[in-house]
Amino acid sequence: MARQNFYREILARSLKDKIFREKLINSPRKTLKEEFDINIPEGINIKVLEDSPSEHYIVLPHMTPPFKIDEKELYIAAGMCEFFSSCNTGKQSI
Repeated sequence: MARQNFYREILARSLKDKIFREKLINSPRKTLKEEFDINIPEGINIKVLEDSPSEHYIVLPHMTPPFKIDEKELYIAAGMCEFFSSCNTGKQSI
Protein backbone atom coordinates (compact mmCIF):
# COMPACT_ATOMS: atom_id res chain seq x y z
CA MET A 1 0.00 0.00 0.00
CA ALA A 2 1.40 3.41 -0.94
CA ARG A 3 2.39 5.57 2.03
CA GLN A 4 -0.10 8.32 1.15
CA ASN A 5 -3.00 5.87 0.79
CA PHE A 6 -2.02 4.08 4.00
CA TYR A 7 -1.94 7.37 5.88
CA ARG A 8 -5.34 8.36 4.52
CA GLU A 9 -6.79 4.97 5.48
CA ILE A 10 -5.53 5.37 9.05
CA LEU A 11 -6.96 8.90 9.28
CA ALA A 12 -10.33 7.86 7.87
CA ARG A 13 -10.61 4.89 10.20
CA SER A 14 -9.57 6.95 13.22
CA LEU A 15 -12.44 9.35 12.52
CA LYS A 16 -14.99 6.52 12.30
CA ASP A 17 -13.74 4.09 14.95
CA LYS A 18 -13.18 5.52 18.44
CA ILE A 19 -11.71 2.26 19.81
CA PHE A 20 -9.19 2.06 16.95
CA ARG A 21 -8.27 5.72 17.53
CA GLU A 22 -7.59 5.15 21.24
CA LYS A 23 -5.54 2.02 20.52
CA LEU A 24 -3.52 3.87 17.90
CA ILE A 25 -2.80 6.77 20.27
CA ASN A 26 -1.89 4.56 23.23
CA SER A 27 -0.04 1.75 21.45
CA PRO A 28 0.75 2.60 17.82
CA ARG A 29 3.30 -0.19 17.20
CA LYS A 30 0.97 -2.90 18.49
CA THR A 31 -2.06 -1.45 16.72
CA LEU A 32 -0.30 -1.20 13.35
CA LYS A 33 0.79 -4.84 13.70
CA GLU A 34 -2.63 -6.12 14.76
CA GLU A 35 -4.73 -4.09 12.34
CA PHE A 36 -2.49 -3.85 9.25
CA ASP A 37 0.16 -6.56 9.78
CA ILE A 38 2.88 -3.89 9.73
CA ASN A 39 6.06 -4.56 11.69
CA ILE A 40 7.84 -1.41 12.84
CA PRO A 41 11.56 -2.20 13.24
CA GLU A 42 13.06 -1.93 16.70
CA GLY A 43 14.77 1.39 17.17
CA ILE A 44 12.05 3.27 15.30
CA ASN A 45 9.61 5.07 17.57
CA ILE A 46 6.08 5.86 16.45
CA LYS A 47 4.17 8.74 18.02
CA VAL A 48 0.53 9.47 17.33
CA LEU A 49 -0.51 13.01 18.17
CA GLU A 50 -4.08 14.22 18.37
CA ASP A 51 -4.95 17.82 17.51
CA SER A 52 -7.07 19.76 19.95
CA PRO A 53 -9.25 22.79 19.27
CA SER A 54 -6.39 25.06 20.36
CA GLU A 55 -3.33 23.05 19.28
CA HIS A 56 -2.45 21.64 15.86
CA TYR A 57 0.63 19.79 14.63
CA ILE A 58 2.63 19.92 11.43
CA VAL A 59 4.77 16.83 10.93
CA LEU A 60 7.85 17.33 8.80
CA PRO A 61 9.57 14.41 7.06
CA HIS A 62 13.19 13.60 7.85
CA MET A 63 15.46 15.54 5.51
CA THR A 64 18.66 13.92 4.29
CA PRO A 65 20.96 16.36 2.43
CA PRO A 66 21.10 17.01 -0.42
CA PHE A 67 17.32 17.18 -0.56
CA LYS A 68 15.96 18.38 -3.89
CA ILE A 69 12.26 18.19 -4.62
CA ASP A 70 10.10 20.45 -6.72
CA GLU A 71 6.88 22.02 -5.44
CA LYS A 72 4.56 19.53 -7.18
CA GLU A 73 6.51 16.51 -5.83
CA LEU A 74 6.42 18.04 -2.38
CA TYR A 75 2.62 18.42 -2.41
CA ILE A 76 2.16 14.90 -3.79
CA ALA A 77 4.45 13.42 -1.09
CA ALA A 78 2.59 15.30 1.62
CA GLY A 79 -0.84 14.29 0.31
CA MET A 80 -1.74 17.97 0.04
CA CYS A 81 -2.44 18.34 -3.70
CA GLU A 82 -6.10 19.07 -3.16
CA PHE A 83 -5.14 22.26 -1.32
CA PHE A 84 -2.77 23.72 -3.93
CA SER A 85 -3.70 24.69 -7.48
CA SER A 86 -0.07 24.43 -8.65
CA CYS A 87 -0.26 20.65 -8.18
CA ASN A 88 -2.42 19.18 -10.91
CA THR A 89 -2.06 15.41 -10.86
CA GLY A 90 -5.16 14.80 -12.94
CA LYS A 91 -6.93 13.26 -9.95
CA GLN A 92 -10.10 14.71 -8.51
CA SER A 93 -10.25 15.78 -4.90
CA ILE A 94 -12.57 13.92 -2.58
